[in-house]
Amino acid sequence: MRRNAPMEASSMNEINRDRYKDLDDRIGHTMRAIRLQKGLQAQTVVDRIGKSKDWLYRLERGGSWSLYNYMTVCNALDMGSADITRLLNELIEAHHLQRAYPPLYPANP
Repeated sequence: MRRNAPMEASSMNEINRDRYKDLDDRIGHTMRAIRLQKGLQAQTVVDRIGKSKDWLYRLERGGSWSLYNYMTVCNALDMGSADITRLLNELIEAHHLQRAYPPLYPANP
């Protein structure tokens, strides 16, 4: 009998799926908020990427975010690599701590 046998791949996939459930929604919501805060129209962003507005809107509504999609949108939003890394860390930490999503439109002072 092997000690410390590696987990089955399917078990690990299930754990990760549960652990990161709804993270796509959090990323999409946050990226839309950043785009709006920067005053960028969706068309401007997708022109930089070479994709359609439907593609961007699907992601912003919680579509499947791959690392490639995340990096592509961040670059189109003129974010530097340090900001991209910091934001991803904050998103994952906020997700694990179940913090509320950032407000889409900041409250008036």
